[in-house]
Amino acid sequence: MKTYSLILFCCLLSISVFAQQSSISQKQKDNLALIERRIVADLRSTTNQVAAKNIDTKVGKLQSEKLRADGSFKNIDYDTKVLIKWNAVEHLANIESFIIAYTNPLCKKYDDKILYDNIIASLDYWNKKDPISPNWYSNEIACPRVIGQILLLLQNANISIPASIKNSLIEKMQRGNMYKKTGANKIDEALICIYRAVLTRNKPLLDSAVEQCFEPVSFTNEEGLQYDYTFLQHGPQLQIAAYGVVFIDDEFKIAAFLRDTQWAIPADKKKMIVHYFNQVFLNTLRAGYSDFSTTGRGVSRKGNLFKKLSNKSGLLHNVELVNPKDKELYLQLVERIDNKKPASYGIKPTHQQFWKGDYTIQVRPGYLFTVRSNSIRTKRTETGNGENVLGRTMGDGATDIQRSGDEYYQIFPLWEYDKIPGVTSRDYNKDIPTTTSWGQPGSTQFVGGVSDSLYGANVYQHNFDGVKANKSYFYFDNEIVCLGAGIYSDAEQPITTTINQCWLRTKAFSSKNGLENTDDHLDFNAKKDNWLWQDSIGYFFPEGGNISVTQDFEKNDWQRINKKYKKADTTSGYIFKAWFNHGKKPQNEHYAYIVVPGVDENEMKDYPISDIDILANNDHLQAVYDTKLKILQAVFYEKGELIYGKNKITVNKACVLMLKPSDTNSLSLSVADPTQLLKNVEIGVNGKKVNCQLPTGNYAGSTVELNINKNE
Repeated sequence: MKTYSLILFCCLLSISVFAQQSSISQKQKDNLALIERRIVADLRSTTNQVAAKNIDTKVGKLQSEKLRADGSFKNIDYDTKVLIKWNAVEHLANIESFIIAYTNPLCKKYDDKILYDNIIASLDYWNKKDPISPNWYSNEIACPRVIGQILLLLQNANISIPASIKNSLIEKMQRGNMYKKTGANKIDEALICIYRAVLTRNKPLLDSAVEQCFEPVSFTNEEGLQYDYTFLQHGPQLQIAAYGVVFIDDEFKIAAFLRDTQWAIPADKKKMIVHYFNQVFLNTLRAGYSDFSTTGRGVSRKGNLFKKLSNKSGLLHNVELVNPKDKELYLQLVERIDNKKPASYGIKPTHQQFWKGDYTIQVRPGYLFTVRSNSIRTKRTETGNGENVLGRTMGDGATDIQRSGDEYYQIFPLWEYDKIPGVTSRDYNKDIPTTTSWGQPGSTQFVGGVSDSLYGANVYQHNFDGVKANKSYFYFDNEIVCLGAGIYSDAEQPITTTINQCWLRTKAFSSKNGLENTDDHLDFNAKKDNWLWQDSIGYFFPEGGNISVTQDFEKNDWQRINKKYKKADTTSGYIFKAWFNHGKKPQNEHYAYIVVPGVDENEMKDYPISDIDILANNDHLQAVYDTKLKILQAVFYEKGELIYGKNKITVNKACVLMLKPSDTNSLSLSVADPTQLLKNVEIGVNGKKVNCQLPTGNYAGSTVELNINKNE
């Protein structure tokens, strides 16, 4: 009876498989084969003549120095349960290198019988050993993805392997669940399902996998693409150049695989990912270098800031395949990255305020300036898996100031972490590790800003680690004004606000003299002619201040910030660091500095800084007026009024606003609510009352723009 039941089951299974395969049309079969060829071509995209020589060298060393007779590798601990440096996945990467060398006519190992035997032995060893990591990601994504790539390379080259090994490995690809994951992790899981569907010619599985792949290309209030086009992962945490890159890398890769087939990405979703890539991700780059605030815990990884994008392979190549109409934009990007054109080449001015991500971008041909903050709606920059262990204040109003792009590249082991650029913090004797993994929630509500896509202002009400401050930022064409007020702390340590901490590229100069010493103290008391300059960036101090500047040689190791590295992994260099000293237990202290990127030191003395008029800088109002552009920007922390010249502005609720000429008879008013709770606010402009209805729901905190007719 048992034998009969088994036979019946096998017959039914065969009928099911036959029915599934016979239901696929010839066109669908052809498309599945086309998708397979595209995937394999992508895997081989870097295997040119130079890469073939490198792969030959790598494979030769693996065979002679590390490969055992049973197919295992000497340098891999298959039983380790360490979380951070679980290296068993290298076994699969080695097999993939073997296959690329074996199947590439440019390689010396092409069609080599010994190498073929090594491939089979190593596959068999992995299949039987089945290493398991304590990190779910390795088990559900990293290993299954490489297994799929290996099997696709073999299948496309018509290389036979024992069916028992192949079927067992395909089964091991099924350890994740694409339906239960979110954001970038969902796409990773779904891509593995696409690999399985192509390997087995399973159309229903491909249908489901494609649906799940493109499902994250939609706005969400959970992890993933937000309504302001930021990307959040690990809860509400900014990840534009971290998981956000995984997101677009996989989405464009999949869209390129599936283009011009029945499974092609829908037009509305294509529009969304193109917007994210063109208008958000690219705006966080300067000559290929990411804003450090967008990289999550990856900021502590070597080389992570530099995105070597190429239109020959990888992400940018796939973007071009999916969106060829913007080819000129991508060519300009490549020329900037390859240093064929300056960092300013092709850059268009823009200002963006991201109300979901608590993030602000100011882009000009001459510079990139960003602010990363946090609120009760978002999280600070994460620590996790032993990475970015010192970045506890990296989201507390951190400013990124880039001209060439590499001002912070590889600097992070050398940073003093209570002096992250832009941050107001305790000045500890030594850096304090983060105690909360995967991002600590923010503690304040009044965080946000206003933008008209060219100019704007934002605010970060800071309350962390026993330090309070009202911090605001005002953006014009050539100047960014940074104000702080209401600085309080009862901590024993002195309180500081850091102006910048970057590579020392030139000698620093000040309005007093050239700074000869490695440790200089500047006590600016006057209300004008106070400035500091280094590496084409000027800093003006219209309210004076007690400022320290260092130009020291620093040396340290990467393990200090990322536990996956060894103590021997060191870096060094000269660091420029400048900060305000607010003293111990400050009560209602303040600061003001104006950043002017792209200025020569000889221009500092006569720079028209008087065009920038700081109208107020206290704990209830911060406001700046650009007399040349005739733009007013103000942060009202409460109901109040502002008088400048013959003008009077009143608000009945806390808000951020911007007022500028629209034409000779009207003014353009932009308003936003940083609390994201208000439904309206009444603005008075020279006696004229304007009732501003504010965005709500998913757009609460975004900017509303109104036109005020002066003559009505």
